[in-house]
Amino acid sequence: MSEEIDPNTPNISDLTLASIAHRCAEETKRWVQRAEFTLRYCYELFRRAMQLRDQQAWELVIQQYGRLMQSWAARHGQFATTGENVDFFVNGACAKLWERITPEKFANFPDVKSILRYLQMCLHSSITDYVRAHNVITVEFGEDELKEERVMVVADNTGERANKNAFWDAVNARLKDDKERLVIRALFVFAMKPGELLAHHPKTFRDVKEIYSIRENVIDRLARDGNLKVFVGD
Repeated sequence: MSEEIDPNTPNISDLTLASIAHRCAEETKRWVQRAEFTLRYCYELFRRAMQLRDQQAWELVIQQYGRLMQSWAARHGQFATTGENVDFFVNGACAKLWERITPEKFANFPDVKSILRYLQMCLHSSITDYVRAHNVITVEFGEDELKEERVMVVADNTGERANKNAFWDAVNARLKDDKERLVIRALFVFAMKPGELLAHHPKTFRDVKEIYSIRENVIDRLARDGNLKVFVGD
């Protein structure tokens, strides 16, 4: 949606960086609330950071979108296998964005949404690059399950592997039935989408909605489990 611009509003390029950042935060709130919005101030913040190479503007970009990037990392299908915290990959994604969107290339990104899509790709790359740099263990399943799938695990040393095994043992002990175990393994270990899981097991699940429901119920139950926090942290 567009926003009617007050003719008395100063030229956006004349505004101070603090004013741009404040207005960008307000724009983002309206965007989240699905109210009428424009992201022109957020775009200007990115422009000053990426095209003008303004370090202060870059720090404000990270401050503005840090939580969003953290949520992307936490939801990534391979994140749980890395043993790292979300900020590790957020920092990696930011470094990739800074390196790849040079002042000359900034014009290729006409709006905030295009920049955020690229940022999300950088985050995905940050996680997958990390996973590829570590050991990969192949696990065989029965005929009724996924075969020859590769479980990405960090195995730099026996201590990390033992801790990861303990974590998944604890999770598995809290799952109620085979459906829950299949959903959690497929979505969070193999990074499958619900639709892909349904295609593999059309006789196990009624529809995609059932898979989503199982996932949310398990996540809510695990989040309330005080003992599991010993493994996943606060």
